Amino acid sequence: MNLLFGGIEAGGTKFHCIVADADRQIIDKIRIDTADPETTVGDIIKFFAGRRLAAAGLACFGPVDIDRHSPTYGYITNTPKKAWIRCNILGMLKSGLGVPIGFHTDVVGAAIAESRWGAAVGRRGVLYITVGTGIGGGFVYDGIPHAGTLHGELGHIYIPRDGMPGVCPYHGDCLEGIASGPAIARRAGAPAEALPPDHAVWQTQARYLALAIVNFLFTLTPDIVVLGGGVMHAPGLLERVRGETARLIGNYGQFGGIAANINDYIVRPALGDDAGALGAAALAMDAAKNSSFRES
Repeated sequence: MNLLFGGIEAGGTKFHCIVADADRQIIDKIRIDTADPETTVGDIIKFFAGRRLAAAGLACFGPVDIDRHSPTYGYITNTPKKAWIRCNILGMLKSGLGVPIGFHTDVVGAAIAESRWGAAVGRRGVLYITVGTGIGGGFVYDGIPHAGTLHGELGHIYIPRDGMPGVCPYHGDCLEGIASGPAIARRAGAPAEALPPDHAVWQTQARYLALAIVNFLFTLTPDIVVLGGGVMHAPGLLERVRGETARLIGNYGQFGGIAANINDYIVRPALGDDAGALGAAALAMDAAKNSSFRES
């Protein structure tokens, strides 16, 4: 029997749900706009109804509680999406779907997918950064998320800024506050997707992202950096980020080789916009294996 797995990429704007087989082929998919928790989860359960899933995976926007020993494991915590604060999203889905569910952040899910099936196959330390309405990052090593009782908040590190104050409601001038889509729109006076490739904002954006990448390189030492998210669709931005990153690294010790081969070090996601949902499917596959192991 061909096993089926449900993948749920939960975002602040939309939920991307897929049904995938064991070969990670997507059989069906749907976009569900993010409403209140009851409505959104209800729509997810309707989509998966009758599918006979072996397991499901949830790669969720955050912050979320990933500590399995915590009484609020699987909850969304202090998010700007007020209706979702302290939402037991994992519990709601478990109750509605009745199958094992793997759980982590959306960016960790994308990192797992790119490590397993995408641009980072064969690389041990994989850093995935998404740049869109917000900025997030996930780091996996040998396919295993790097985290303690809290997950990393790579989009909320502080880097030097030029000019305009940041837009993050919690930290102001963090990376998300100065380099997310809303920050670009405030700085340029127009949405990112409406700006021409030669607009001055893109060089500032490239510098901010490069500063963050170099900080992560010098601390986490990833073998590859995958840059995804809607903002990274801007023509020429990836190339600018590569150039700025190489310049900041310089010829410093063992990192000089990375600067010399920067095009192979900073890459686009090979799985495109499906990376997060496929990462959730990967969490589902792992949950099914762990469940079978416990039951045997």
